[in-house]
Amino acid sequence: MRKNHKILALLAVAMLLIVSVPSALSYFSTYTSAKGSRKLNIGNETEIYEKVEGNTKKIQITADKDSGDIYVRVKVFMPELSFLDTTQKPSGENWSLVNGYYEYGEILKAGDSTTILNIPVVVKDSEQAKAEVKEGDQFHVIVIYETVAVKYDDKGNALPADWKSNEVSVTVQEETQTTDPTTETGGETTEGGIEG
Repeated sequence: MRKNHKILALLAVAMLLIVSVPSALSYFSTYTSAKGSRKLNIGNETEIYEKVEGNTKKIQITADKDSGDIYVRVKVFMPELSFLDTTQKPSGENWSLVNGYYEYGEILKAGDSTTILNIPVVVKDSEQAKAEVKEGDQFHVIVIYETVAVKYDDKGNALPADWKSNEVSVTVQEETQTTDPTTETGGETTEGGIEG
């Protein structure tokens, strides 16, 4: 009888082990591996500040405090209205015209700001322009600014900006301007940021 009890006890333990094995096997069988990769980018978040003083639109871009190193460029679109003087070109320290964009000549690091890019928005001082426009007429100025993360070679040197990369971040700001030269701001702008 004792042998039977021992055999039954061993069989019961064996059955418990057998019953628990499939769940353990099924647990391990759900394991999978993944192939391929996904790029992880350090964010290149920025804030654009715009302010209008007289006949000049001032633009400054600031990298977020958590941003990686970035390159910045800006393109401005104004309507081709007969009363606007489009011969005056934008200007600013470290800004240069390259392929229709104004590129900032320095790498923007976290928390840094560009110098101010001055965009002339000038109503012509002619009799014809004065006849076509009245004070307070409105038109839109569109600012497109792009940022792209700076890439470095194996020696730590910054590579040139790759504006054809699929990692370029594009932001569009549209602002209503008026023909009133005494207006300090011309519509919706981001407050703060611009000094000078």
